[in-house]
Amino acid sequence: MIKNYLIHNEDGTIKQFTRCDETEIELYQSEYIEYSEDSFEFDSNYTYKIENNEVVKTERNDNSYLLSKANADFEAAISSLTSSIPTSEISTWTKQEQEARAYLLDSNASTPFIDAICLVREVDKSYLVGKIIEKADAYAVAVGTLTGIRQKLEKEISGE
Repeated sequence: MIKNYLIHNEDGTIKQFTRCDETEIELYQSEYIEYSEDSFEFDSNYTYKIENNEVVKTERNDNSYLLSKANADFEAAISSLTSSIPTSEISTWTKQEQEARAYLLDSNASTPFIDAICLVREVDKSYLVGKIIEKADAYAVAVGTLTGIRQKLEKEISGE
């Protein structure tokens, strides 16, 4: 069960507060810990600080926080697009796309990376080039959309 705990200094003033499972409270072993009957939910839209020996919750509405939150949401959305793909493979996407587009312009273009994939996977080069372009274009649209949303939020936050 999650509870709120206040950690006191020796003089009885509140040093910090935390919210944790009863089993985790052992991490905070101290004779100065007490359970707080005051209920407060930790919410990223608020800041929490100690004033006059009490926990004070204040709504966050500063632009730098809102922009930081928009950027974090953007990064999370971008990460979700590629979460099941190894980073090392993602780092090859530019090379794959360059070779694929070069091949579309000239079927004699050098495509060593695509050739290696085709050889191991035993797939037709034209088929793989088509899939690479299809996926590259879909990714560009997805990232472009998310970038547009983030930029729109940035303008709204800054009041432009």
